[in-house]
Amino acid sequence: MKIKSFIILSFLFLTSCKKEIAEKEIAKKETVKKEITKDEIIKLNIENKLKQRLKNPDSYEFVSLNLAKSFTVKERKETITKKDLEQLRELNKTISSPDLLNRMEVEYSFLEKQKDVNKIALYRYDFIAKGTNSLGGIIQSKYSADVLNDNNYTALSISKND
Repeated sequence: MKIKSFIILSFLFLTSCKKEIAEKEIAKKETVKKEITKDEIIKLNIENKLKQRLKNPDSYEFVSLNLAKSFTVKERKETITKKDLEQLRELNKTISSPDLLNRMEVEYSFLEKQKDVNKIALYRYDFIAKGTNSLGGIIQSKYSADVLNDNNYTALSISKND
């Protein structure tokens, strides 16, 4: 009887240890899945912004993404000034361009807060994507995207290069 009890207790102990080890491995894999890289965040932000413009966003397929250029805070502050922002706000009253105005306001707000003029402020990426056009054909297009180097890697704008 003692031997049977010992065997049963041993079996229960071993199976509970295996279960505990398996649960730890699953938790470890889930943690790894949750850790997302900067490039993956940028890719997702670009995809989300592009899908808003597509006629058939469900057909979107990412092909490639390459960093073309990066700009420092100093370089962008020379391009995005308060005067330019005010002029665009005035122009927007007669010729509505909310996307352009929003892009400039977001970037200007980011640049105002930056103390280190040598910090990267903006990334320009070239990327290729496939999708279905309005006639049902699959097309592959080249794009450029400007991504702000903020905590969220905000995709400011996307332009088609074809």
